[in-house]
Amino acid sequence: MVAKQCLVCVELVTQDGQHTESLVKAHPHVSGNCTGSGSGTVESDVVGVHNGIIKNYQELKEKLLKHGYNFYSQTDTEVAVKLVDYYYKKYKLVPIDTIEKTLVSICGAYALELMFKDYPDEI
Repeated sequence: MVAKQCLVCVELVTQDGQHTESLVKAHPHVSGNCTGSGSGTVESDVVGVHNGIIKNYQELKEKLLKHGYNFYSQTDTEVAVKLVDYYYKKYKLVPIDTIEKTLVSICGAYALELMFKDYPDEI
């Protein structure tokens, strides 16, 4: 994905609040294939960063695994981004409607920032 905008998160924190140096846990996370790390070769339709906690991310991850999604990290952020991708492809919605549908499924206190491959000039 080539875009004029950029999503960046500089603090790396795990689900339990511990700081980490792992690039696999680094933002942004992607909806598609990611070789090697969060900064690896990417084939993706949705890219996102997240701050906060998604309490039901394990349940959502299990749902996505059943629908053929693979995960390269153990983060709730990756689950959120892939859930957006799932609804985007399943219902063929525009980004704002996809995000609205996704937020109904997510429990927690968080903020998301997302970019879609089909809308490269919008965040």
